[in-house]
Amino acid sequence: MKKFNILCTLLLGIMFVSVVYELYSAGYSFGRGWYLADELIKKDTPTMEMAINRCELEGKKTFFPDTLANVKTGGKVYTGRSTVMYETLYKPTFTHSVWDILKIIVELVYIYVLIRLCYIFIKLIRQVNRGEIFDISTERKFHRLGWLMIVGYALEWLLLFIDYSLANIELMLKDYDIVLGEHPSVLLLVSGVGLLIIEQIFVMARKMREEQELTI
Repeated sequence: MKKFNILCTLLLGIMFVSVVYELYSAGYSFGRGWYLADELIKKDTPTMEMAINRCELEGKKTFFPDTLANVKTGGKVYTGRSTVMYETLYKPTFTHSVWDILKIIVELVYIYVLIRLCYIFIKLIRQVNRGEIFDISTERKFHRLGWLMIVGYALEWLLLFIDYSLANIELMLKDYDIVLGEHPSVLLLVSGVGLLIIEQIFVMARKMREEQELTI
């Protein structure tokens, strides 16, 4: 049981750091956007708004359309497809506003999913420590954890598509095409499906235990 608690504490710590990082990223983006909007008001540009976003770029004619200076060697570094963060002015439209609102909603739901994962995981640890292992409530917690992870993976895809859509509204670059970014890590998806499998193992174990008790 001691090793179990140590491993669970380690996993819970990783999940907590992930939640804090997501909250920090969301707060930083909001604060940066607020500051830039204030700067625009001071410059008297009421018809324009400032966008802070990220996108995936790919060269149109060549895979390495730009060069950077390598200070260490004095040579050049040829750059190609990459994910970039950008700030730019754009004219607000209804479509852009809809995507902006959708992105905020999805980010809030994603943060809620992460917090909910931590909460259910803590309850699961406490339940196992009480010896309530082959129990219906334990199975339900594995079920919820699994589906929350799968939903989190789907939300990452949705955020990727929203960033791609916003970038196409805000940007048109000379040497680069805006492309859909690299797919999110499948870790959440694999973990979610894995927990659903574990749930079914617990269901079968509980039923076998009940059958044995009836036989005795």
